[in-house]
Amino acid sequence: MAKKEITIGSIKKKIKELGHDSLTAREARALNTFKKLQKTATKATERKGITPTDNLSEKGKQKRAYDLKAKRTMRAAGRDIFIPPVVNPERKESCRYDLKLFCITYFMDRFDKPFCKDHDDLILAIQNAVLNGDLKGFALPRGSGKTTICEVGVIWAALYGHSKFLVILASNTAAAEEELLASIMITMDTTDELYEDFPHACAPIRALEGENKRCIGQTFQGQQTHIQWKKARVILPKIPDSECSETIIDATGILGRVRGKKHTTSIGKIVRPDFVMIDDPQTDESAASYSQCVKRLKVITGAVLGMAGPGKSISAVMPCTVIQRGDMADTALDRELHPEWQGTRVKMVEKWADVHDTEWLQTYAGLRQEGLRNSDGGEAGNKYYRDNQAMMDKGSVVYWAERFNEDKGEISAIQNAYNLLIDRGESIFQAEYQNDPLEEFAGQEKQLTEREIHARAIEPTKRREVPLGYETLTAFIDCGKGTLHYAIVAAGDFFSSCIIDYGKYEFSTGGKSGGIEGHLYTALENLCNLILPKNYPCANGTEHKILQIAIDAGWQTQTVYRFTRNSQFSNSMNPYMGQSHEGFRIPRKTPKARSGDAWFVQRTAKKEALLFHSNVDFWKSFVEERFRVPIGGRGALTIFKRHHPEFCGHMVAEKRTMKTAKTGEEYAKWEPKPGMANHWLDCVVGACAMAHYMGVRLSIEEQDEHKKGKEKKRVSFASMAKQGGV
Repeated sequence: MAKKEITIGSIKKKIKELGHDSLTAREARALNTFKKLQKTATKATERKGITPTDNLSEKGKQKRAYDLKAKRTMRAAGRDIFIPPVVNPERKESCRYDLKLFCITYFMDRFDKPFCKDHDDLILAIQNAVLNGDLKGFALPRGSGKTTICEVGVIWAALYGHSKFLVILASNTAAAEEELLASIMITMDTTDELYEDFPHACAPIRALEGENKRCIGQTFQGQQTHIQWKKARVILPKIPDSECSETIIDATGILGRVRGKKHTTSIGKIVRPDFVMIDDPQTDESAASYSQCVKRLKVITGAVLGMAGPGKSISAVMPCTVIQRGDMADTALDRELHPEWQGTRVKMVEKWADVHDTEWLQTYAGLRQEGLRNSDGGEAGNKYYRDNQAMMDKGSVVYWAERFNEDKGEISAIQNAYNLLIDRGESIFQAEYQNDPLEEFAGQEKQLTEREIHARAIEPTKRREVPLGYETLTAFIDCGKGTLHYAIVAAGDFFSSCIIDYGKYEFSTGGKSGGIEGHLYTALENLCNLILPKNYPCANGTEHKILQIAIDAGWQTQTVYRFTRNSQFSNSMNPYMGQSHEGFRIPRKTPKARSGDAWFVQRTAKKEALLFHSNVDFWKSFVEERFRVPIGGRGALTIFKRHHPEFCGHMVAEKRTMKTAKTGEEYAKWEPKPGMANHWLDCVVGACAMAHYMGVRLSIEEQDEHKKGKEKKRVSFASMAKQGGV
């Protein structure tokens, strides 16, 4: 059977009636071929200088031009927006310089409960910051609506033109963009009262209908509005006589791109930020890290407050929550340390009830917890409280009388506070709702924090300067792929000591020159040449050298053995191998000169090196104890004066757990914390172990015993190497 002839006309007719999906494979190929031929013919015509209208009559050309102009006009008319008049000018004007009135006028649904005095103070602080250029930091109990008030404050400042470039900062970029700025964008797009009184801003926003791509073509009276509606930046439309024309609202994380923020307007004017809202700039993780707290506070006091540019000040508000003592929020709100922020802390409960310990924490708490276990939703406790409210409320003072949840049967703010205290625990309540966190590990020996380590950096100790009486200098190098970490410790009587220097030496691990072994060997040689020949001055005018250095042999062991054997400083260095408490044993018949507290020296099996073995669990506990000794006391360990955020992070990078050995002995087991580097901790621990080998002791008796042993027979590492193995 002959195939039915296919024509382009029949294909187009079929598409019109049944759609593209109705085409057979043969028809689809024919249509595709036709389109290619049509495209080729058009290009050929253009090369010959023939336009589509060349074959038209003069009348046809005029009609075509008219049609094109009409289409352009219709498209432009579709992009051109209509802005209605202001519905209530009096309402709008009454809120111009009154943020509280703006909140309750335009956002009654959000603020359905009366403001308390602390809310009024917060609103007034934001208003003064916007209008007068103030800085204000404040901590309100969790759930007080401080973020909502700040968002409304940003909208108020933008719509009235009080600020022309507003920046929102949060703990991270996602929180700034997806929570804060997104909430502001939805509010400006959907709030009818704002649309009625601020049509110059809200009408163009609604005209976008949520389509960001419509920003490019949007016009008003034939002129581009230059509106931007992105998740990281909003630019309000350019409208004649609009007070918020081209106002910018920008959002980013506190550790994001903060420096150098600016915008060039449609007329070529450069504007910089003039108001910043810093909302909860820390996380639970960053609050627990001293280095993170220092870093974030440094960004705020430096980059953020310098956003306005040279010679100009910026206004800022910082609503936050104190999570831990000494964290970023706690430090910024401290009026002694940072008076510029005029820090304010608000507690949910200013005074507990007179029957706090008895009726509330015993009777009521017992009824509530028993009821919750029995799935009554806490009704047993609620009934007891309703029957005894007057007696149980007596003496209590709360910050916001209207804060309670009627849906859960609560009838007062103090009941709401006690429910939070009972359900979430004192530790969380004190931090989240009182802004007064408890001391961690109360009643037990807590592990050191980065802040406590940093507090050991004291005057007048300077870097690479030996304190008086600390004349025994030892060092340690921790080997890693691409980086050598090192620390130098100066120790004296009773093991009073100071970390006088630390650092890292980076080296290449690529290339064909000797492989990783060759690169490591060269790096060790270069680093030792930098620190070992150096004279370290003391305040009395004397100079000291490093007496002994240990090099970690846990990685690239043979390379470290070879280096310590061949180095020009071989007499004052040896490879080092750390062992856990369980695996550490001092071999029998080891001479006293070659062993000490949790260390011994022994020639390796193949006699490649004289290896220093150390019980790292013991020496990490030893270093922790030295850090606990009050500064100036016997056996205290300090650091040269300087900021040490990264170093302090390394020093607390391991956690201590008490274990019991098979012998019944109790000991501290040290294990790395996930995601934290501990290289400088290993360096300080190794240097202290070497100081003990060099004769530094904790007590007079130990020192006297060591001196007698030295007088009887002095043994050096060099002589040990000649004597051979144990």
